[in-house]
Amino acid sequence: MWAVAEDRHASTLASVTRENELERIDAKRSNYTRRLPLHVGMYVLVTVNRTKQHDDFVNGTLGIITAMDNPESPKVITVQPVGTNGAPIKVRRERCEITVGDHDYTRTQFPLLPA
Repeated sequence: MWAVAEDRHASTLASVTRENELERIDAKRSNYTRRLPLHVGMYVLVTVNRTKQHDDFVNGTLGIITAMDNPESPKVITVQPVGTNGAPIKVRRERCEITVGDHDYTRTQFPLLPA
């Protein structure tokens, strides 16, 4: 299963479809990958800091995907941090803003990378 990022032009909210634009967005925000493979049991790295949400939700945390609310199109992924006795982290897609040259975009994706 793949979680595909949603890329949009910030001003019009139109989907970004041109490959050269998508590649420039990829280069600018590698921590929100365009295509993220997902499956239960997969090791992942957290790519953002959200310590107000969870003490172990920090950039670089290694975890294992233990559940997805909908395996076909997940909205919430449960990640168990490795090496801690902490509670699982509930991870949702996040929107980030990206400026490439004179163009503004948004990318919505889970803040995770394959480990």
